[in-house]
Amino acid sequence: MDEHPSNSEATPTDGAIEHAANLGHELGGDLPCAVCGYNLRGLSIRAFCPECGTGIRVTILAVVDPLASELQPIRFPRLLAMLINACSGGALFAALLAWLPIAYDFANLLGFRLQRPDVGIGVAAAMGVSMLGALGLVRPHARIHWGVCVLAAMGVALYVPATWALIAYEMHTEAAGGPGYFDGWLPYGARASLAVAAWVAIAAIVLCLRPACRVLVARSLAMRTGRVDRQTMYAMAVAAAVAALGHGLGGLAASMTASGGSAMAVDTLRIAGLVLATTGAFLFTAGLLGSVIDTVRIAGAIMAPSPDLPEVLRRGDPRPRGVRAVVGGALMPRSRDIRPDETDA
Repeated sequence: MDEHPSNSEATPTDGAIEHAANLGHELGGDLPCAVCGYNLRGLSIRAFCPECGTGIRVTILAVVDPLASELQPIRFPRLLAMLINACSGGALFAALLAWLPIAYDFANLLGFRLQRPDVGIGVAAAMGVSMLGALGLVRPHARIHWGVCVLAAMGVALYVPATWALIAYEMHTEAAGGPGYFDGWLPYGARASLAVAAWVAIAAIVLCLRPACRVLVARSLAMRTGRVDRQTMYAMAVAAAVAALGHGLGGLAASMTASGGSAMAVDTLRIAGLVLATTGAFLFTAGLLGSVIDTVRIAGAIMAPSPDLPEVLRRGDPRPRGVRAVVGGALMPRSRDIRPDETDA
């Protein structure tokens, strides 16, 4: 009876054979050098860039996305890239407009005589642009979990009460002569309630859109591997909640003043509320700036996704331009023909 070979014998494994075969591959697709941008097409992956001497394997590790073939295709990438940039850009513009009256109040405190601007219409328009862009997050591509789509749709719907609360707050603030951040800030009447409602709605929008944003973040190799900074949307939601708490404390201080409460308690609540409101608003605005930078990167990944390994490798003759390509002696579908299920974000 023949004996089976023992584990100690030096027999080549499938992985070793496959690795040795891969070392013989040449770059059949266009692949710019990660350092100088030289097109490495036709070179062996064991070679070096003729221009700068960088190892081609370094470029493969930096550029080629091993999960590119698992990502679902986007039917209208240019439109989606425009929408996500409009979502973050519109929100940032609305936030900057909301800071403008405060800047004018500070300038007047320094002795300038400037007319305080009415930014209500501009804030509404910017929020409308952001809402339109958020529609692209409802279902950016196929095979997304229905819960992600429902949450994104809820986030889009929440733009309506958030925008209404912001406009009403600006109207009440304008009627009161400004927020008074630099002159005994106390948000009397509906100002505190409207500010709290606006910030709560904004925090809810961020949390509802977050799962859909994570689906698109997965398309960026650099962001997925941590090679760039990413703005945490949870942190933005917390910043909005802090701002809402600050305005709530300010409203409580105003109510205590109207009812004849302790002056010390009123001042404590007022100062704490002012600090929380301004800190939360500043951190949220900084988060929006980071989100704009991130969406620009994601839009670039959507427009020009990283290639997968079969798209840049060939063996022998140049790879055909058809639906299938010869890779490592076997027929393999191109990445755009692969349709695996999308994992939940």
